[in-house]
Amino acid sequence: MPHLKIDLHIHSKYSEDGAGDIEEILDRAIEKNLDAIAITDHDTLEGSLKAQKIGKDKDIIVIPGQEVTTRDGHLLVLGINKLIEPHKEVEETLAEVKEFGGFSIAPHPFHRYRHGLGRKLKKNYRDIDAVEVYNSRYITGIANKRAKWFASRNDVPVVAGSDAHIPEVIGYGTTIVRAEEPEQSIFDSIRKKQTKVELKKTPISLFLKQAWSSVFGSIRRWIRNLSNR
Repeated sequence: MPHLKIDLHIHSKYSEDGAGDIEEILDRAIEKNLDAIAITDHDTLEGSLKAQKIGKDKDIIVIPGQEVTTRDGHLLVLGINKLIEPHKEVEETLAEVKEFGGFSIAPHPFHRYRHGLGRKLKKNYRDIDAVEVYNSRYITGIANKRAKWFASRNDVPVVAGSDAHIPEVIGYGTTIVRAEEPEQSIFDSIRKKQTKVELKKTPISLFLKQAWSSVFGSIRRWIRNLSNR
């Protein structure tokens, strides 16, 4: 069975705090020798759907996805092309994901200022398919270590993700999966813990560049909200 190298957590310009055209993201992923990626923009499938369409003509697997904002924290949802509406309690969101046959991941669960599920993870981890134990956007690494400890203690499948908000960071957090190409086989292998996670810390220069991208995104959102009043 082949080993696939996957970045399961990537944002595009369709996230308000993200940057990068879909074509640029796909080309960057191929340059990084990735076999598959998931575009997981905040509360939208627009970038993911576009990536799937363009990806058919490129040598890379595109897994549909989104990062859902729940009332309790962020949740990655993969494998479905139906938008999961945000701002519901995480229990309701997880039930909807299961109803539509999706795959759920708790991203950066113990990053306090990045909307991690935190305590809610401890209550709902049995209903979540995997925990992101390595996220490349970190300074001290403490939150990653807490996630790894939690997953090990509770025997939860683990994954890694770059959480790239600019194309240059793609591939800094990857999951090596023993699976055939279809995405369902990938999900089954993660559930069976047939994975290995790899991480490179985002360089400080790229960390700051991503931070500025997030700031500008927040400003754009603030201006748009003002104009809509």
